[in-house]
Amino acid sequence: MLVTLADGSTITASTIIPTLVRIDSTKVEYANQNKTRATIFIYHQDDRNTLDFYRRMIHVSSLG
Repeated sequence: MLVTLADGSTITASTIIPTLVRIDSTKVEYANQNKTRATIFIYHQDDRNTLDFYRRMIHVSSLG
């Protein structure tokens, strides 16, 4: 990716899509009886020999 700023300078970036990380299990713990707030735990095996980071996105309704 290449971004050119108003002053003519440029910023470049690149990324890769790492290998698939398989989810072992998930667990939901609700914070109240109305089930309006919850903590979601996701468990997976991580290769400790690699430096990588994970992000999860949870959507309440459809993205469409």
